[in-house]
Amino acid sequence: MKEALADAQREATRLRRLAAADPSHRPALATTLDGLGLLLGLSGRRDLAAAATQEAVDLFRDLARAQPRPYRAPLASALANLGGHLSELGRHSTAVKVIREAVDLTRGEPAEHASALTSLGLTLAEMGRLDEAIDASLEAIALYRPIVIADAKAYAGQFAAALAGVIQQLHDAGRADEARPYGHEAAGLRRWLSVAVPDMVAFIDELIAKHGYVITEDGRYTKIATPAQPSTMDETVRQRGRMLNARGLDLLAEDRFNEAAETFGDAVDLLKAQRPTDASMLGVCLNNLALALAKLGRPVEALNSLDEAIDLRRRLAKVDPDRHLPLLATSLNDLGRRLGELGRHDDGLVALEESVALFRKTKDLDGLAMSVNNLGIRLCDLRRHEEALAATEEALELYRRLSLDNPSVNLPRLVMVMDNMELRYRHLGRHRAARAAAREARSIRRGIG
Repeated sequence: MKEALADAQREATRLRRLAAADPSHRPALATTLDGLGLLLGLSGRRDLAAAATQEAVDLFRDLARAQPRPYRAPLASALANLGGHLSELGRHSTAVKVIREAVDLTRGEPAEHASALTSLGLTLAEMGRLDEAIDASLEAIALYRPIVIADAKAYAGQFAAALAGVIQQLHDAGRADEARPYGHEAAGLRRWLSVAVPDMVAFIDELIAKHGYVITEDGRYTKIATPAQPSTMDETVRQRGRMLNARGLDLLAEDRFNEAAETFGDAVDLLKAQRPTDASMLGVCLNNLALALAKLGRPVEALNSLDEAIDLRRRLAKVDPDRHLPLLATSLNDLGRRLGELGRHDDGLVALEESVALFRKTKDLDGLAMSVNNLGIRLCDLRRHEEALAATEEALELYRRLSLDNPSVNLPRLVMVMDNMELRYRHLGRHRAARAAAREARSIRRGIG
């Protein structure tokens, strides 16, 4: 593995030089980078794998624009590989977008389309979106059946992967009865392989075991029993994560953003490596890491961290909504703001609308006021000024109520929303109302001192 990886890295370096001088070397460079990404992924270096594969995707995309026929398939394959690397890094939302593009590109190519659908199902399942995952996996299985009949040796492994995925997804969704026929099908496939392609049986067993299952001697497909893990290490890891997060917040308060980002990053790395049973602290650290990265002017990395926090909090909210829905709403609010800062106002609006809906559901007035105000800002950016005014008016009324209970915290926020109200009125040509809002804001500021 090390030798193959070193060879691929040298070849990529060589081809980069050649392609810089002669674009005819770009197809070979793209293919080499895609292969390098796979080798880096197998060696556990997923961040480098994603970077190499992203470079391959960019090259294949340019090539496919000029010559769609020869380069659509390599582009789709590289996209699927990139999605796998991103998923392994916990960047599931981005991974889904990438894999969906691969799915769209492979329509009309049954084997490639089935492979992309399998990848999509696995990634959606990791996000807790089981119904969508099952739909994608079942579509893949329907495509694989005639392909495997025509060429079993070439496609049996991929078919087994699709079967293993849908069985786990159905069990996780509480639909064990529906999983049973696919278990029988997987067991039958294994029996056939033991005669026709015996070398593949060990691969199939390992693949199935990764999904938490085993095929017994009598051909049954059953869940592997996992022993309970001791909780002492869990508590130690969580405590260490809490300490690092607290230190990161102190550094943020002191405007020491580089050190804060490093500290939150250390906490994230620790919690990912040790995987404590309660993953909620990982969500907190990912969200705070995004805040620090945004302060450093690294918006793309901040978005990636937020995507990961949101994916995690979605899964946690399914299990314990009272605890995790407000946290999910907070992350979505932050995502809406970050996307707006990047000029992606439509995407930001979608995130903020979900955030507002969740805060309404949880009856968290502080969170709702914050999120509705940000919703008004995004609507204004999209020049939907009447809707922006309505959202800002709601935020204003919420902050008036909140200021009665906690004036020291909420009066400054009320002033901020009054400033936004002035802008909303001006956009609509209501200058008298704008002047009244400005006067009220000045009056409150004087009262605050």
